[in-house]
Formats: sequence, structure tokens, C-alpha cells
Amino acid sequence: AVQMDNEKIKELETELSKKYNKNVTLENKVDKNVLGGVLVRLGNTEIDGTIRTRLNGLKNQLSQVI
Repeated sequence: AVQMDNEKIKELETELSKKYNKNVTLENKVDKNVLGGVLVRLGNTEIDGTIRTRLNGLKNQLSQVI
């Protein structure tokens, strides 16, 4: 598993701080179950950009067609 570098983490912190008008500090954890991507939790808000979630969404769409 590859972690985000500190520069990318700082960029994401800055963007999230602007968007939510709060001082956001990220804690970088690697969870190999997500397969890749980023999962951000801000209080009760969750931003799920993980590959696992995208694959599950595709699986659900395909199961509706078949």
C-alpha cells in the first residue's frame, strides 16, 4: 500500500478547509481494504473516493441489468 505524500495531504487539507470553512487536519492511515483512493471523515460527513466503493457501485448497477 502506498501512502499519500505530505505535499498531497497538505493540498487536500487546504481544499477541505476552504470548502467547509473549518481548519481541517488530516490523519493519514492506510487501509488495504479500500484498494485505493481516499476516504475522508469530517464529523458526520463522509467523502468516499475509494475504489472499493466505486466497484461496489458498478456491481450494483450490473446486477440490476442482469
